[in-house]
Amino acid sequence: MPEKYTIPAPAADTPQDKGYMDYTRHLHQFLEWKEGAEMEELDPAEHPELISELAHKHRGRPIIARNMPIDGGVYLTVTGGVNTTPHGEAIVVDSEKQPELKAAYAQLQRILKRQKLFSRFTGKGGSTIQTVYDYVRKRLPYDLPLVKKVEAAVGRSDKVALAAYLNYGGGVCRHQALFAGFLLERLIKEDQFRGSISVDRSFVPRKGGHAWTRYTSPSGQVIIIDPAQNFVGTLKEAMEQKKRWPYARPGEGELTAGK
Repeated sequence: MPEKYTIPAPAADTPQDKGYMDYTRHLHQFLEWKEGAEMEELDPAEHPELISELAHKHRGRPIIARNMPIDGGVYLTVTGGVNTTPHGEAIVVDSEKQPELKAAYAQLQRILKRQKLFSRFTGKGGSTIQTVYDYVRKRLPYDLPLVKKVEAAVGRSDKVALAAYLNYGGGVCRHQALFAGFLLERLIKEDQFRGSISVDRSFVPRKGGHAWTRYTSPSGQVIIIDPAQNFVGTLKEAMEQKKRWPYARPGEGELTAGK
């Protein structure tokens, strides 16, 4: 069965890029929630028992999880809690079906070319990682009220395109992480940048769930890209700032702290 999206009219006071298609989404229930569970966001990579059920419900698209490809996949969330109905969001990242993503990537390339030219003549210029971070913050600023407005404005659909949030002009951590990850992954695929990319996430009791982009250089250095929390830097730098989100993967904290 072909993948379908519902296309509603955006709210009159909602910013939208001219000529962009508008996709819709609605939080939908796709897992049986465990009784008494605290509010959290589950990562399929950490719950292999969920993979078969999730894959069945989103057949035809690979699931975006830690160290998995981003473009062409679907990013799943599950939230819920005591006496609440479990719900989730399925965000599709597909540059072939979402021209907004191609347009954003082309715009980023133009910015990088200008910076390269500027650096050639002045000897000064920002890094690719910093440029992507700044671009994501500009194109997709953190805006929780806007996300709630989008949720209220759209109809019910199995999936939502990441492009929908570009159209409306805002998102939260997961949308920013996917956008940054998509851009860097595309640069790497086209041999314009080297390294590997991942969209990571975790849950901290009493703080909630969070998602960010993780880049690993060819030399093994880990860079965290987290527009939602105004941070871009090495994993070691993040760990030295005690108030930062715990970005380290299991077993990684002690190794990084000791370097």
